[in-house]
Amino acid sequence: MDPQPVPAGPAAPSGLRGADLALVPPEELRLAVVLNGGVSLAVWMGGSVLEVDRLAHADRPGNGTYATMLALAGCRARVDVITGTSAGGINGAALALAQVNEDADLSILREVWAEQGRFETLLRSPVKGSPASLFKGDEHFLPELHTALARLARTTDPRRLASPEEAPST
Repeated sequence: MDPQPVPAGPAAPSGLRGADLALVPPEELRLAVVLNGGVSLAVWMGGSVLEVDRLAHADRPGNGTYATMLALAGCRARVDVITGTSAGGINGAALALAQVNEDADLSILREVWAEQGRFETLLRSPVKGSPASLFKGDEHFLPELHTALARLARTTDPRRLASPEEAPST
């Protein structure tokens, strides 16, 4: 039996095979994010957590691609569990902040990793004394990271912060 043509436009049936999908509650895609350590992966992971955040907040402006994908799949996304070590822990903390603070913009952290976390920026001169570490993390990177996390934590309206029930566990 040949399939019947489906009318286009306002007269078109909604959903698959004409079913009214508005009556079907959306499924919830629940994510657990595990981020490992390593500064070399931090920039990549920073971009990854930005995309996970965009998926989980597909209803925000600028996240239309994720909103379309979730609508087609009939679901919504939520980040439930976030864990990480070292640089992954920093990215995980930023992702958790973004889940509870609608004003948080994770692209801030991605820029910190890309600009301030560069190998050549962090590397100490090996000929100056006997450094405890090859990297200038405490005096160079840590202040930049602190500023970025403080910017992520700011909100224009504290009433818009997610409730404890909505927040991911870390």
